[in-house]
Amino acid sequence: MKKGQVTIYVVLGIVLVILTVLLLYSRGTFIEVTPANVRLEIEPITGHVTECVEQVSETPIDLIAKRGGYLSPGFFKNYNGEPVSYLCQNIHGQLGCINSMLTLSEMETQLEEVLNEELNSCLNVEQFSSVLTGVKVTAGTPKVDVIIRKKNVEVNVDFPVTVRKKDVEISENEFKEVVDKPLGDLYEVSQDILDYESQFGDFDQLIYMLSKKGDYFIYKKRPYPDKLYIINDKERKLTFQFFVQGESVQ
Repeated sequence: MKKGQVTIYVVLGIVLVILTVLLLYSRGTFIEVTPANVRLEIEPITGHVTECVEQVSETPIDLIAKRGGYLSPGFFKNYNGEPVSYLCQNIHGQLGCINSMLTLSEMETQLEEVLNEELNSCLNVEQFSSVLTGVKVTAGTPKVDVIIRKKNVEVNVDFPVTVRKKDVEISENEFKEVVDKPLGDLYEVSQDILDYESQFGDFDQLIYMLSKKGDYFIYKKRPYPDKLYIINDKERKLTFQFFVQGESVQ
């Protein structure tokens, strides 16, 4: 091959490289940035937030049920490694007891407090600024709202997230996770038991279970001088348990 031909091939190669670079640059520069395009960029961020909410929600719900409605019980007795609350306190010389069961609203507040803390350690949406090309991600502080329903627990998170690419900005601030745990349902059963215990004393769980057609399993243990009630839904998704304080015989 002659020297002149080699030079021509080298020049053509350089020209092709330059044209390729210019083509790639023009594509990146002139592709129109639209809200629809930027909306696609927020999808992995939404997935990250939803996964984080799911990750931190289930354990506190299990714990608040196992501990009798209190994440950090004040008056409790240990059972299988868990501090289980006394929800009915002994009245000396009487069959009944003082019902100290808290409300659903108080349980929701406890869950909101712990989930706010857990989410702050789990969420990291700013990382997507370096992962997504040409995208700037900013976020506010998450605020959790918990709603305890009969068959599930709804965790709503107000978390303002903004994605900006060039002159287009997209925001998202509402995220929701529904945890399949019948906390409200088992709470109502515990209330029925406590209402009876506080007025008349020993609750008959067998008659109650028959009246509910097998929707719940209620076990009563008697670690002297107390009574421990353990409640499960029929699918055993959740366990709610609590102590009724007894009176020791001297």
